[in-house]
Amino acid sequence: MRSRIDAHLAEHFGRALGALVGQSRHDRAIMIEHHLDVIKSADYVVGLGPEGGHGGGRVLATGTPETIAATKESHTGRFLKKRLAPA
Repeated sequence: MRSRIDAHLAEHFGRALGALVGQSRHDRAIMIEHHLDVIKSADYVVGLGPEGGHGGGRVLATGTPETIAATKESHTGRFLKKRLAPA
């Protein structure tokens, strides 16, 4: 049940963010996010890690969600890969 609610909220959040940023190629929004449904719909992702705190802070990968998913060192990428796979 929780994942359906999370997906629903992520969808609404995406629509609201789209309205805020607009349709111009020059509009940008930067956010820190851990919700996989939000990350998978991003145009560009900066993956930090590999851990939190003292074990993190390095840029592991940048690019599309698919690029992050293909980064073996990325914990986010490992979980994102499952979300990007066809159902």
